[in-house]
Order: sequence, then C-alpha cells, then structure tokens
Amino acid sequence: MKILILFVATVIITCDAFSRNRKNCPTVCFALYNPVCGSDGETYSNSCELEVQKCLSGDTTLTEVPCRGKRSTEECPEMCTKQYDPVCGSDKVTYSNQCEFLKAQCQDPTLKLKGSGACDRIEKRRAEDCATVCIQLHDPVCGSNEVTYGNQCEFLKAKCQDPTLKLKGRGECDRIDFYCDGPCFGLYDPQCGSDGRTYSNNCFFLKQKICHNPNLTLGKNC
Repeated sequence: MKILILFVATVIITCDAFSRNRKNCPTVCFALYNPVCGSDGETYSNSCELEVQKCLSGDTTLTEVPCRGKRSTEECPEMCTKQYDPVCGSDKVTYSNQCEFLKAQCQDPTLKLKGSGACDRIEKRRAEDCATVCIQLHDPVCGSNEVTYGNQCEFLKAKCQDPTLKLKGRGECDRIDFYCDGPCFGLYDPQCGSDGRTYSNNCFFLKQKICHNPNLTLGKNC
C-alpha cells in the first residue's frame, strides 16, 4: 500500500513539474522562414520553432540535424508579404522580397542569393565596376570556361562579371589541354628545372610548368 501511494505521489509531482515547465515554454517566434530539420524527421520554419517543440514535448533529445534532399511543396512557405524589397537570385530572376526568394530556394537548394536589388541593376552596377582598361600585353591565360584571355587583366575583367570563373592555367587553352590532358613521349633528353628536379625531356618540363608551376624555369643545379 505504501509503495502504491509513493508511486502515485511521484507521478503527480512529475506531471505537475512538467505542466509548470510547459508554461515556461516560449509561445511566440519571429515570422522568419529559415528552415531547420529536427532529429524527429520534421522540418521547422526556424530554430525557434524547433526549440518550442522541444520544450512543449519535453523531448530533450530533439536537436537540429542537417536537412537532406529536396523539400516537398508542403514544407515550403506558402504566404509572403507584398512588401517590395527586391533581391536577385543566381538564376537571374528578380524576387520581390527575400521570402519569395526563400520559397524558390526551398524547391531548388542550388539557388543562391546574388545580391540585394533587381537583377538588371546589379548587372549594370557590376558592369560599371568591371570597366577596367587593360594594356595590350600578350600573355595568354586560360579560364575554366575554356576561353583564352589575352592576359591576366582581361581574365580578371571577365571574372569580375562572373565570380565563379577560375584560372585554369597560363597559356592558351589549346596548349594547356595538349600538355595537361595528353601524355608525353619522345627521346630521353633531360631538362633541369629551377625546382631542382630533372625532367625526362622538354615535354615533361613544359607539362609541369604549364599545368602545375607557372614560375618554373630552366635551371642548372640538378
């Protein structure tokens, strides 16, 4: 009988404590859509919503975990305000505000924010910022877009317009592809490099210079 009374008293105390704890849970979160995934498999509008659920459920194991895969339409925000505060996406689409952009990003996780403002204004501003005059120096470099630029200045102008552009190597793209993607053959005609290494012939030397070490020159101390 004493054991039963003790058990009932414990349950009452525990439930009363849980009830009091629930009263201390936050009930209002900012209407910011920045989705996070919970360890319970649910997607919450933001981290605040997750914390509220954790508090209300009493599930102390509930944590934020990386989201995986494309979200369903039901998990994406449905309503956005009509406030016009345009942002530009990496798809070159102008969204009326950040909420509209996040709706699109929810469906396409590869979508990135390009900047604040309408896309045409951003492009115009970028064109003005990238209007650099380059000297007529022939020192070709190859971009990751397989375009040969007259010199590094011309390449940097193009990179200003397209920040994703990378330098593939020094020299014309055809030459880089020939040495970097193709094998070297020929007679053994050793070449000494300024890096202290001996190369089997001029092809191997140029392969190293063009593809890996643009500053490499012929040396004498091998």
